[in-house]
Amino acid sequence: MIAQEENLKSIETGYSLREHSDGDWEPEWITERFTCFLVCDKSSCGEVIAVSGTSSHSYHAHYDEHIDETVETHGHYYVPISMHPAPHIIGVSKKLNKVCKNDLEASFALLWADPAACANRLRTFIEHLLDQFQIPRKDISKKGEEYTLNLVQRIDRLEKLKPGHDKTIKALKRVGDFGTHQGKAKFDTLLKCYELLEAALADIVDGKKAHLDKLIAELMGTDDDF
Repeated sequence: MIAQEENLKSIETGYSLREHSDGDWEPEWITERFTCFLVCDKSSCGEVIAVSGTSSHSYHAHYDEHIDETVETHGHYYVPISMHPAPHIIGVSKKLNKVCKNDLEASFALLWADPAACANRLRTFIEHLLDQFQIPRKDISKKGEEYTLNLVQRIDRLEKLKPGHDKTIKALKRVGDFGTHQGKAKFDTLLKCYELLEAALADIVDGKKAHLDKLIAELMGTDDDF
């Protein structure tokens, strides 16, 4: 994605402008809102993303004894709060069903606007991913009574079908639970979640491990295979 600088616009709020008259005023007090466009640099795509958020300034001055002068540094920072359409944080497999794709793509948008809601949507994605692999939500007890399986129980059943990923999925569930009940989720934590999820989905959905195992088996075959 390439930022279209000619479309980048920041406007300082009225109350921020009034604060300039304060004798203690510093650039860090400035509060601005910005909008801009990002354009995909791939000629086959050309998607345009509308971005908006807040921007701020920084100022620092220090004496540099090597040049015997005061050196000033200025910074202008942009924090996006909305991106539409939201860029994909990880790849979305074509093998995911429509419900799972919708969850994942919705989480990409929420990452910028509401991290806690993003964590919650990733938890919902896990539920629907289990549905895609026909992991039941209910079962029958030995007494013949129907009962509801909790998410951990369902994850354990997926582990029997697609082994090696229960710790990853339970870690994602934990972040989703925290976001749901505490209303909090750190941006960096969510990026870690996406990284783990991408690796897990490559195997669970796209069968990467099975493919690699097949290649290994072929290489470990008879000499006639070489």
